[in-house]
Amino acid sequence: MDRLGTSQAELPCYTASLTNPQGMILVTGTTGSGKTITLYSGLRQLNDTQNNLCSVEDPIEIPLFFVN
Repeated sequence: MDRLGTSQAELPCYTASLTNPQGMILVTGTTGSGKTITLYSGLRQLNDTQNNLCSVEDPIEIPLFFVN
């Protein structure tokens, strides 16, 4: 997560948002700005046997085990 290129002020906000039991995180930007890597980094942080994660995208850019 610390290699995403976000500022030191923004990273705690993103990781704190990932700990909320409900909600939505919208990541917007131009092509090549790091949207996919940012979202998949969050999915990797949350990916364990206690969570039921679902990603809705077509085509799947980065397949992750245990993510529906």
